[in-house]
Amino acid sequence: MSIEISVRPVPGGWTVASSFGQALMFISGGRAERAAVALAQAAAAAGDQAEVLIHTRDGRLAGRRWYTPALNLVREVQDRALRR
Repeated sequence: MSIEISVRPVPGGWTVASSFGQALMFISGGRAERAAVALAQAAAAAGDQAEVLIHTRDGRLAGRRWYTPALNLVREVQDRALRR
């Protein structure tokens, strides 16, 4: 399953919307982006593929990131190695 998560400007802040849940609201764009990444990482940990779309204040696409179960596994292995 592929999940799309987008960060977009709205009056008074930013919204994080996804194809699987209710939208979240944030005053800070940075906090919205971190929440979107956390959702994508959780989806990858659950075995789904996720795409995060980040938009600028004027609505243009500024960035796109993909999170996959395989990439999540690589990060997990790296984290374990660093903890040793």
